[in-house]
Amino acid sequence: MDGLVCTINSQAIGNCSNSSGYAVSGIVDSTSLRVSLLIRSVACSDEGEYDCHSVNRPDAFATTFLALTADVGNLTLTMPSKAIEKQQMPYEDILKCEGNMGYPAQELTLEVYDNITESYRAFSWPSGSSNSQTEKAGCLTTALFSYHNLIFSLSDSGKLFRCSAYDRSPTPRFITSTSPQSLNVLANTCNSTGDYWEGSPSSCQLYARCASGVKYIYDCGAGSCHSIVDNSFRSCTAANCNNCTPN
Repeated sequence: MDGLVCTINSQAIGNCSNSSGYAVSGIVDSTSLRVSLLIRSVACSDEGEYDCHSVNRPDAFATTFLALTADVGNLTLTMPSKAIEKQQMPYEDILKCEGNMGYPAQELTLEVYDNITESYRAFSWPSGSSNSQTEKAGCLTTALFSYHNLIFSLSDSGKLFRCSAYDRSPTPRFITSTSPQSLNVLANTCNSTGDYWEGSPSSCQLYARCASGVKYIYDCGAGSCHSIVDNSFRSCTAANCNNCTPN
């Protein structure tokens, strides 16, 4: 801790230049004074070399180094909600992995389960774009990977994804991960021509617009259901839920 100075006298009475975060104490016996430094709330800036020396005896001197560690935490995985087969997902509907990478910072990886090897592998995809970000707060690093405009096929539905952390050793060691989440890819039931509306086979809350073969998914929101009459969208209301059957 740069700039921290603590002093203590032969009666074990001491003080520190930063009195709010640190305290020094001592135990006196017939031949020695044993000194302890209390760090009330350890911060990144506390890492470093600490010196202890006697004011009256220059030869009485000791040095130690305080090395800090912090665990990986708060890993989160966000799955896309509107993946439609062979259709580019909206830019805002993303596949995202993020987390606090601890200290020293570890490696964040988005993984997908490989049924052939029966193990997880790093995610890579021929479509879409990726974005990576890191933010530092003191010595702690938050990392984020996001993937936009992905295109999935119906056979990708059910694939398992997880957000994982590995150490940075030559042979990376698994540390922790999120619970696996499965990808849901919806079939594109739209005709190649025409502009019309249709309901969802899984939920009265969801509905879709078909425009020249492209499917756009919409959500009425919790407690509301759609009303579609003659392939035309009418409304989203709670009353619609009384007579709605997914189709």
